[in-house]
Amino acid sequence: MSDTSPERRLADLGITLPPARTASGAYDTVVVSGDLAVLSGHGPVRPGHPLPTGKLGAELSVPDGQAAVRQATLNLLATLRAAAGSLDHVEQLLTLTVAINATPGFTEHVPVADTASELLRDVFGERGRHARSALGHSSLPFDVPVSLALTARIRVRNTQD
Repeated sequence: MSDTSPERRLADLGITLPPARTASGAYDTVVVSGDLAVLSGHGPVRPGHPLPTGKLGAELSVPDGQAAVRQATLNLLATLRAAAGSLDHVEQLLTLTVAINATPGFTEHVPVADTASELLRDVFGERGRHARSALGHSSLPFDVPVSLALTARIRVRNTQD
C-alpha cells in the first residue's frame, strides 16, 4: 500500500472500528505517558454478539483463533484511536503481545498471532512494524481464546487541538 494515512487505509479496507471499550476491572484500558500509549489486554468482544470462549487445540481451531485475534485487534485499534485522537497520530507501533488460551499440545501460535501483525501492517504500513510475543496460556479471563496488548508511540497532542 502507498503511504496513505492509517485512517484512510481503514476506509480502503472497508473496516469500521467498534466503540472503544472501558475496563472490566480495576485497571485502565490505556495509559498514556509522554509519547507512549500502553494498551492493556483486549479480547475478542464484539458488540451485539456473544463473547467467544474456549481453548485453541480443543474446541477451537486455528481459523477460530484467527477470527478472535482479528476482532481483538480491531478493539485495540479503537482504544488506540481514542487515546491518540486519530490513528494518523500513531507514529510507530512498538510491541504486541498475543496471549492464546491453548491446550498444552497446541503449537500453531504463529499463524494465529500473524493475523494481528498482518492487520496492523495493513493499517499502518511501515509504522505498523513491531516486536511481538505470542504465548500460550492454560487459561485467560472469561475463558476468551485470545488477549492482545500493545505499546505504541503517538504524537503528543497539543492541549489546544
